[in-house]
Amino acid sequence: MGVNLLKLNTSEHNVRDAIIEYAIHQIEHPYKDSTDYDVIIDDRPYPPVAIMGIASSLAGGSNQCPRLRGGEGTPCFKKWKELGFHIVVKDSHVPKVRKPKESESWPEYLEHLRGKYEFDPVNLLSLCLKLQPNRSIRRFLGREEVGDLKQLGPKRDHFSIGGKDWFRTIEVAFTPKQLKLYLVSPELDRNHHKSLRAQMDKCFDDQYSGALLWPQTGPNGDGVQMLDASNACASYVSVATENQCRSVIQWLSDNQNPRSIKLRFRESKTAKLKSVKPQLFDTTSDTEKLEANTSILIKEGLDEEPEGNPNPERSDPREGKGAFKRDPEVIAWVKQRADGICELCEKEGPFWDKDNHPFLEVHHIVSLADGGPDTVDNAVAICPNCHRECHHGSNPEVLKLALLKKLQP
Repeated sequence: MGVNLLKLNTSEHNVRDAIIEYAIHQIEHPYKDSTDYDVIIDDRPYPPVAIMGIASSLAGGSNQCPRLRGGEGTPCFKKWKELGFHIVVKDSHVPKVRKPKESESWPEYLEHLRGKYEFDPVNLLSLCLKLQPNRSIRRFLGREEVGDLKQLGPKRDHFSIGGKDWFRTIEVAFTPKQLKLYLVSPELDRNHHKSLRAQMDKCFDDQYSGALLWPQTGPNGDGVQMLDASNACASYVSVATENQCRSVIQWLSDNQNPRSIKLRFRESKTAKLKSVKPQLFDTTSDTEKLEANTSILIKEGLDEEPEGNPNPERSDPREGKGAFKRDPEVIAWVKQRADGICELCEKEGPFWDKDNHPFLEVHHIVSLADGGPDTVDNAVAICPNCHRECHHGSNPEVLKLALLKKLQP
């Protein structure tokens, strides 16, 4: 059997990490934007296929993404339902209005900051989360009492980056109204601290995008705080412009190796099989050929959900007569999805077929003769008894509704 996407080892934790990769780190990924649906996570809408694919790669600890398809009845949407997230029509969700400290996610908090700052702080927030990946939004906003305070820093709403160059401690504070940089020098000497700031400004002017503007506060008007208890000096400075923010990013990134991921589709067994034996995927109305090709595809295993054919042709399309040309890939996928269990009565197939699998038959919920598509979201694998009942039973519409409900995400 191929990879069953319903059995992806993707957890809610992976999903939330995927949101950070997608919305904050702006990770490169191979998925197209969603056009029809959103998945709602922490009261925010996201593209369901892209987030599930990124979460799957994180769960597997690699940069390999599965090829996924969205829509009702797809393994991707069923996985979202299994994880307890809601799928809605695109752009239909209206988030609650909350204050910055009430934010439910980093993207929501970032939206508040964008409304207050004169520049977009997403790149600096991304860097801070890469340098301190254990931070959660709840810890950052002081709503969670978990964690090593030394690692979190003196204040929970700071990112404590540690020491760098001339300074013992560097912290980045994304406050609701302004971005601040907090610097602590290694000794209790006001003039020495000011000389370190001067070195920093020269570095920012010579190598980066511009120096910072130190506030003229305090008894001496130089913005330096004397930390007698820790035998050090400290300064707060506002990062007020895009160039200053870029300078801070460049400085903090120097000699660092922030985690960077570029995702791509994993090598697909299905794609490789199509290139080596394309004839196995030909649509046909020949029953023997269809069964033979389907049997081979099931043995090989499929790891990409087929698109199928929304408008299958008859064997004699000019006259609109003859048997429909069926897609063996759709049949193989649907049987693989069912894994030997009837998708209507949920019992194992009544006997073993020649390939040593419980025998099931593929049934179109909306028949091809009535204009139904030959696709996996219109097809089910059911036992012969249920199949006969769907065609000849007294309540076919009831059974049709039951099958449609089972395929819903």
